[in-house]
Amino acid sequence: MAIGCRVVEPNGKITVLTAEDRDQIRGRVDAVLGKWRKYCEANWLNDSGDVYPPEAKVKRFLDSLAYFLMFGNLQGIETDYKHVMHTKREIPISNCPSSIDNLVYSSGASCGAAKQEEDDAFAVMLDRLDRRAEPYMQPKVKRKFPETRFHKHERLGIRGGEWCVVDTEGKFRYRGKTYQITDQATQYQPIETLYGDLYDMDRILASGGKFYDMNFDEVEVIPAS
Repeated sequence: MAIGCRVVEPNGKITVLTAEDRDQIRGRVDAVLGKWRKYCEANWLNDSGDVYPPEAKVKRFLDSLAYFLMFGNLQGIETDYKHVMHTKREIPISNCPSSIDNLVYSSGASCGAAKQEEDDAFAVMLDRLDRRAEPYMQPKVKRKFPETRFHKHERLGIRGGEWCVVDTEGKFRYRGKTYQITDQATQYQPIETLYGDLYDMDRILASGGKFYDMNFDEVEVIPAS
């Protein structure tokens, strides 16, 4: 059975890899990786300051190749979610009357009448399933999902800009000047852990006379003394 996976190349092209077995999977990965090997080696740690730098493109590309190597597209594998859904939506043949069993497994319909007790038991089971299904038959309420970084970036209309590295004191340099992030921006303050201080953010975006953190929330800064 062929398996396939969508691989996003560094230039944005989407390639669908398919293979019949593990050897073909490795061959497909080697072929695609060979085209971009030098690019990956040169840009593995290339944070150019763009909103979507070459480093991110390389890691997305390698991540999709690794997924294909490990899992293919999970075709033919039943996930835990699907297993739970099957138990809610399907009725085992063993729980049905013998007349239904004959319809499924025989070459034609059976003319024999089902036993009354089987029909009664089957009707009771269907009634229980209907009651169990009632909560799922209610009109679905559209869920509100949190805004992603991409959608927030588009909503704010941020175009261009420069990513600056923030040091442990909350300072950074932009166009030859040093700036200080105010204490209100707690996302740049360290968090104490068993292994020392941990920083959630270490970059700031300067764009259009404003400064944004890595989640595109506006940050107040002042000239450093």
